[in-house]
Amino acid sequence: MGGGASKESKYTTLMLASEEGQTETVAKLLGEEGVDLEATDHLGRTAVMLAAQAGHAASVKLLLDKGAQLETLSKPDKKHNNKGEKKDLNGTALFLATAMGHVEVVNVLLEKGANVEAPNVHKVTALMVAAKKGHIDIATTLLNKGAAINAQDKNGKTALMFACKKGDTSFVKALLDKGADLNALDKKGNTVLTNVEAEPWTEWKEDIVAMLKARAS
Repeated sequence: MGGGASKESKYTTLMLASEEGQTETVAKLLGEEGVDLEATDHLGRTAVMLAAQAGHAASVKLLLDKGAQLETLSKPDKKHNNKGEKKDLNGTALFLATAMGHVEVVNVLLEKGANVEAPNVHKVTALMVAAKKGHIDIATTLLNKGAAINAQDKNGKTALMFACKKGDTSFVKALLDKGADLNALDKKGNTVLTNVEAEPWTEWKEDIVAMLKARAS
């Protein structure tokens, strides 16, 4: 049955089909009586969140049209919390799609009313994770939908700080053009320029320092 869970994975059949992008199967399961749209895996991810993270826009739309919740928040993966890509994979469906760079899914979620400001447990927003990952096209969409450009995470970091840390000069310029605050202070009392100047030399450091100083003058 569609609501049944696999003994091995603890996923429901709907969750598995959603994660794998099996659109026809998802549609069929959604037609069954009693299907559980909000069942979660061990990280608190629902079917729509798994589909969003995997980049399956058609499945995301089917699930949302059926009434799946947009703002459910997944939990950090404690086992991999500070390792590689997985450390950034806790948040809402919009956050997960943004982190993975799935533009079409992001657009579907925003059309359905996803909250662009919803932070994860570390107060990181979708815009911040877009900056961390270098997804400038998604960041532009989020800003056009009203994302707060100067929001700060639990450490006081802004999207501009994350973009500078990544060394993404195009992203930095885009945020500055949109009015990113050069004077915002993180929890250590540092501005974005102070943080960049403290970085070891890289091929992008001089360009970003010059860009920040030019905007500050």
